[in-house]
Amino acid sequence: MLQSVKTKLLVPLVILVSISLVTLVTLSYRQMRDAILDQEQVGYRNIESIVRNDLEAVFTSARMGLTGIIHMPDIQQAFAERNREELLRLTAPIFEQAKRDGIEQIQFHLPPATSFLRLHQPKKFGDDLSSFRATVMQSNKEKKLVAGLEEGRGGYGFRVVAPVFYQGEHIGSAEYGMGFNPKLLARWKEQCGGEFFMYPYASSGVAWQKVDKNKPLAGTSERDPLAVDAGEVKKAMSGKGVHSVYLNNAAAAVLIIPVYDYSGVPISYVKANLDRTGILKQLDNVLRDSAIHLVLSLLVLGVILFALIGKILGPLNRISENMAIVAQGDLTRDFHVQGNDEVARLGHSFNTMLHNFRQLMGQTCKVARQLIDSSKSLNMLWWLKMSRHFFELV
Repeated sequence: MLQSVKTKLLVPLVILVSISLVTLVTLSYRQMRDAILDQEQVGYRNIESIVRNDLEAVFTSARMGLTGIIHMPDIQQAFAERNREELLRLTAPIFEQAKRDGIEQIQFHLPPATSFLRLHQPKKFGDDLSSFRATVMQSNKEKKLVAGLEEGRGGYGFRVVAPVFYQGEHIGSAEYGMGFNPKLLARWKEQCGGEFFMYPYASSGVAWQKVDKNKPLAGTSERDPLAVDAGEVKKAMSGKGVHSVYLNNAAAAVLIIPVYDYSGVPISYVKANLDRTGILKQLDNVLRDSAIHLVLSLLVLGVILFALIGKILGPLNRISENMAIVAQGDLTRDFHVQGNDEVARLGHSFNTMLHNFRQLMGQTCKVARQLIDSSKSLNMLWWLKMSRHFFELV
């Protein structure tokens, strides 16, 4: 099959340019896609920071309040003298104020872990807590402040336990306790969007009510529509940072943020359900724009290559047309090619060849005429000689 020089040049160039453009556009798309996804992960880590900072703020506030109580001399003396009525009188107004700040219980313990006074249940005391209140045991044993999430008889709660001293002698411990405040989850929802839930993970079984790991302890919505596989939860709890899971064809993201007890063991987690439709729309827009840029670039470069090759090969086409005319016998043609490139030199060479060929043809015609004239002269001489010979015979 006959192929023109333009086709032989244009096809490989278009293929090469197409491969280069596809590669560049693909790399550009991947970079933009990765940038969007990286920014999404940064947002997830920011959510984790907000959650952890707010939880730490809860403990910090509780530490400050508890520290103020255990350093009051009157309270220290009443506790040292085991004067429950006086201790209740001194701390009851403090508890009323603390309840407005989200504190649900204030409790005093005798070493190692015997309840002495519960401000939230003043008539209940003297029970041994050593079998399930590890924070109390550790605080009295090591005589240091202990804070963290802990499961008690009433369920999960944030606990801050500090040792109490009187005249340099350790006399027991005091505790601030609070549950999961829905206002905290609501603030996360307002700041970050989505729905937030607090789930239990590891239960010691000490709570009066059985802990259902599939039921949230608190949440910004009555129902959690996004169920996460237990394997994903386990993977999240074995790590230290936020763990993300995509659901509903990646239209939703679930963040799992482990919450630790006083010893650093994860026993609960914050679950955030986030909408990813905006991210998916950005990715679709990037893909669409990349495809449009690729098609337009291919069309523009194709037209440019076609025009350039046509301009470059135009003189060659004219030479070919003139040569066809010369081949039919018209030797009067001249090849007028401008420039100093290979095609122009080819045209000049053909002009020189035609000029030489015309000279050769002219010389050939001249010699032919001379031969004809000579032949005629010889023929006349022969006839004259024959005529003379004939007359001599007669």
